[in-house]
Amino acid sequence: MRPSNPASPKTAASPAFRLLWLRSADGQQAFQMALYDGVDCASLHRAVAARVGASEDAIFCTSTPEATGPVVPLSAALLHAGLPEDFLLTVHVNEKPGHSFPVNSLQSDEAPKAAAGAPEAQRLEAVQRVGSAGSSYTSLLRMSRVRWENFAQQTDEIVTAMERFNRLSTDLANERTLLAWIRTAMAGIRTIFVFYAIEGVSRFWEAGVSMSEILMALLVLILLFTGRARYYAIKELILKRDPPASFGRVSLRYTYLVLGMTTLITTAAVCMRRWSKE
Repeated sequence: MRPSNPASPKTAASPAFRLLWLRSADGQQAFQMALYDGVDCASLHRAVAARVGASEDAIFCTSTPEATGPVVPLSAALLHAGLPEDFLLTVHVNEKPGHSFPVNSLQSDEAPKAAAGAPEAQRLEAVQRVGSAGSSYTSLLRMSRVRWENFAQQTDEIVTAMERFNRLSTDLANERTLLAWIRTAMAGIRTIFVFYAIEGVSRFWEAGVSMSEILMALLVLILLFTGRARYYAIKELILKRDPPASFGRVSLRYTYLVLGMTTLITTAAVCMRRWSKE
């Protein structure tokens, strides 16, 4: 039960003076505030703030114990509001006064000042919006740059992997070419032993058989040397990023020369039937 109004009969009969009960939101303080004609809102607000030990712009009053209840401004108009005798206001302390309504907004005599400050507040809000938009645009540019760098890095990795794969394929093809040179040289060795079973009808054509054997042996040596030289020339070229126009491959003219001479002697002896098989 809240205590009754201790005002005297004379005071209770006159509407120019009234005691209003207030209590803190935590329930630890309960006190009365005198309302009378002519008192200004700022004085009432300062008095309540001093009573609860808070700053003026950090308190507000509600008609219910909850902070979400209807907010009741402190003014002399409560004297003529016809409030019941047991009407009780709850004083709440806002922990973040920057988000609460200032006391000056409750004062009718300072309304022009608040109206004058409205353009400044709008200007500040517009500046904040522009700053927020600029920050968002900067963040978007930063994200785009990071994505482009990641894309460029991934592209470089893919290109590098493709180059390595191409070099591996070229290296394997170069090795297969070397094996082909070796097989050709081995076929030349087999041909040399075939000449051992041939003899000429005269001393001249016997010398032709011997010449063919020597030329075939020389051809085998040339094939092995040329195949090895060309293999290492291509292998060194594969390791270069930008291949030159000329990379020093051994010419095949010597191979063609020896093979042509051997073919000429063999063709002449076969056509003239000057060779016979033992």
